[in-house]
Amino acid sequence: MIEAIKEIGRYIKKKEKLSEISIYNDTAKLRRTKKVLCILFTKRGKNYDYKRITCEDYSPKKPILYRGGPPSGVDILPSSIITDIKKTFNKKIIKWFEKREEEELKNIANVLKNKRGTIIKDLLHEFENLSKDVKTNVLLTIKIKEGSKEKYLGEIDYFRKILKEDALKKYYYLSSIGESRGKGRCFLCDTPREVHGFVLPALGFSFATADKAGFTYSLTKTSIWKEIPICGNCAELLEIGKRFLDINLRFPKKEKNSFGYRYYVIPKIVFGKIFDKLYDKIEFFKDKEYEEGLLSKEDWLGKELENEKDVLRLIFMFYELKGGGKFIDIINYVEDVIPSWIKKIDEAQRKIREKELFGEDSMKKVFGKNWIKNFVEGRIGKDIGLGKNNWYVIFMRDLFNRKDFFKIFNVIFSRKTVDEDFLTSKFMEEIRIYAKKGNVYGMKIIAMKSLMFLSFLRELNLLKIIDRKIYK
Repeated sequence: MIEAIKEIGRYIKKKEKLSEISIYNDTAKLRRTKKVLCILFTKRGKNYDYKRITCEDYSPKKPILYRGGPPSGVDILPSSIITDIKKTFNKKIIKWFEKREEEELKNIANVLKNKRGTIIKDLLHEFENLSKDVKTNVLLTIKIKEGSKEKYLGEIDYFRKILKEDALKKYYYLSSIGESRGKGRCFLCDTPREVHGFVLPALGFSFATADKAGFTYSLTKTSIWKEIPICGNCAELLEIGKRFLDINLRFPKKEKNSFGYRYYVIPKIVFGKIFDKLYDKIEFFKDKEYEEGLLSKEDWLGKELENEKDVLRLIFMFYELKGGGKFIDIINYVEDVIPSWIKKIDEAQRKIREKELFGEDSMKKVFGKNWIKNFVEGRIGKDIGLGKNNWYVIFMRDLFNRKDFFKIFNVIFSRKTVDEDFLTSKFMEEIRIYAKKGNVYGMKIIAMKSLMFLSFLRELNLLKIIDRKIYK
């Protein structure tokens, strides 16, 4: 998986001709940001004065810099997402300037503290005037006016330098541990050079949280660079690849989603150079939501990529957010899923959905004459997260607990087989819940979902009775 993310980063860096600043500027975290509040200073020599608060539309094309820091600390730059006006201003902006040693920045810190009341009042006024739909993820940052030119942080060399240096520092330094780097052979590129120990934690992977006891074989946490040595070049490519996944291939897009699970779809190129063909197809999913289907939207790979099925594999990685969204905790992982199999899954769910047995006439006999459309389309709007292309996954969510959900998901996408007796026993458990309540309608709904799901697995030839063992 890590190797696949690195290769994506290598391609994207070349394809998009990324500069160093664009690599480390975390625009993925601002994908929901619509407004920016700027604390505008005027500069004369080394002296600064507070002028006003400006409220602007956010655009990734503007030279606005942002990169988050530790959950309880300051961000890498005086540019932070607003959680609370007073707290963000005091604990993120003022503290950032207070930590700097440069005379000019100390001068800005003094202005911020001396004008604290006025600035907070102005910020509150601008923030309260924002409409409700844009108040989420508002960015608070700094602008400096020299002469007639108002400069964003990205237009000032000093802040650009800090962004790069501090972003690189996260790969080998943690305040709670110290420094972890040395001379070694990179785990990813096998090149002997300086390698860092905190690259994976810096990218947000909780399985690589170096400050957990017992994470390294040695008793010295700073020796983690010997366990997972990654050089600066590979760390940079991982950063680019991870951000591309965050923007394009992370589902669902909404932070609060109806599906209940988050996941990445990670392309892995086995051999050949087909990323050019894949790039535009991946871009298609940038603004798509889960309800439109689990990568089954109108043959997303296209005819040209069907012919390349042997060189492309997909990795499905389900995760939960930890540490206030700073880390991802992997809860399920399926690799080597071939696109042609996804297409067969899509064809099977369409075929079962459109069967006469689950059509409108049959449903009227089961649920009454007021039923409209087939079973799946008749349930859309009643089952949270249900769409006509993803019904089988939503039914899985409703029919199984979390542990069994991922077991069955792995069975389907890994093309293994599942014991039919095991499934029917689980379905009966759900039906009994409604039976005890005397809820006949609920029993019928569960029974119909169970029957459709069994038909779906049978269509894929994934059902087998094998003494209740879940795997073949």
